[in-house]
Amino acid sequence: MNEINFLPRAYVIEQMRQRRVRREFALIAMAIMVMAGWFLIAQARMDQLSFYTQEVESQAQVMREQVKQAIDREAQRTVLSRQFRIQRELAPALSYSQVLATIGALLPRSMAIRDLSMLGRQPTVDLPSGGKSGGGDASAAQAPDRQPDAIRITLVGVAPSDTEVANFVGALADHPLFANVKLLYCKSAEVGPLLAREYRIEVEVPLDRQFKPRKAGTEVAHAF
Repeated sequence: MNEINFLPRAYVIEQMRQRRVRREFALIAMAIMVMAGWFLIAQARMDQLSFYTQEVESQAQVMREQVKQAIDREAQRTVLSRQFRIQRELAPALSYSQVLATIGALLPRSMAIRDLSMLGRQPTVDLPSGGKSGGGDASAAQAPDRQPDAIRITLVGVAPSDTEVANFVGALADHPLFANVKLLYCKSAEVGPLLAREYRIEVEVPLDRQFKPRKAGTEVAHAF
């Protein structure tokens, strides 16, 4: 049985047009929703990238600060090392009190020191050549006497006999702190109503020696 459509043709066309419009609106809405979702995803990724960029920049700033601090510490270490080397070269490892204490420990009880003089030589500085010829020759002549740097000590005193003087000179010569021990003279002298032996001793203490006290129970300190 055939169906007869009594609707006007114009109505049918209008219905078809409306359905087509609704489909187009639905497609447009879906496209808008897809674009909105893509925009939101892209915005989230941009935020993540921005946060990551900030983190990288912050870490880079921290690393730059650490590198700067390391360079500053290295510069300070270089300055301190140079100052320490200068101080170590200029400051002797021995003090006069340590030298006097060692002499006092080696001096026999029967001997006495009337006069003691100490002459210290400071480290020399090599000046560039080119000055006056006379001055250059004098410096060259004095160079052997000034090396090595040392403290020169002169002792003048009295002793009961030559034996005590010889023992004292031997003790100074055997001690590692002293060098170039010389007995300049030993002659008769009057100490009040008594007769004694007056002596004069010269000794040197090189500035490169290191003073190390011995353990308790020993008499004198030593050096090397």
